[in-house]
Amino acid sequence: MKICVFPWGTRFGELYSLYKDSEECPMTKSDKGKSCGSSRSGCILCLYVAKDHMLEHFSNQGQKWVDPIIELRNLMQDMRYDIRFREPILKKELKR
Repeated sequence: MKICVFPWGTRFGELYSLYKDSEECPMTKSDKGKSCGSSRSGCILCLYVAKDHMLEHFSNQGQKWVDPIIELRNLMQDMRYDIRFREPILKKELKR
């Protein structure tokens, strides 16, 4: 049996065991077909989704490394539309 290793050195089995119970799209070894689609996989600090279920899953599984990331993401989410973190726009700039 051939062991699948990603270019960065991680074995497929390691990632599969990490994501298998996450309720996300299942991992497959095939590059045929399309994704099961409604979930996000990308930037860990993505603010376009209200809640990051994958980070919460890892935290619920006891993965302590994810807790500071969740705290940072929540802080950034809170700051996103908070006027206190915005630069005021001068009237002369609005007129342009």
